[in-house]
Amino acid sequence: MSWDTSFEEFWNSHKGVIKTKRPLKRCVLAQKLYDLITPLCEEAIQSQSLLKINQTKLRIQDAYFSHREMAKGSHRNYMSNRPSHICLYAVYEEAFMTIKNAELQLQPPLLFIPPSEPPAQPPAKPQVAGIFLEELDE
Repeated sequence: MSWDTSFEEFWNSHKGVIKTKRPLKRCVLAQKLYDLITPLCEEAIQSQSLLKINQTKLRIQDAYFSHREMAKGSHRNYMSNRPSHICLYAVYEEAFMTIKNAELQLQPPLLFIPPSEPPAQPPAKPQVAGIFLEELDE
């Protein structure tokens, strides 16, 4: 049995083993932030308006930073989820990614620069078919 095979068997045998005993809870400020930005996200997604979605992204960011200023130090810079605690950044990140996905569904990013239109051509000069012969005076 090779190392790759044994590791894969071990990894696949332990999927889903880690379970939380109770549902995840948000801290007080994270819950306030969640209650504030969830309706904003739902409204923007239902509107299907790129302008509304971009405005909501800014409002989410403003709300996050204003709540972050009110938080004490341990909550201010807390960036991950513990099994019993969801903090400000996790709520902000979830809302931001939700609204970002809605934006990308409305207007996917450009994967290449579209070719520019060729410059306008000047009007063509009239072309004369044949030759002119002059009458000679004798």
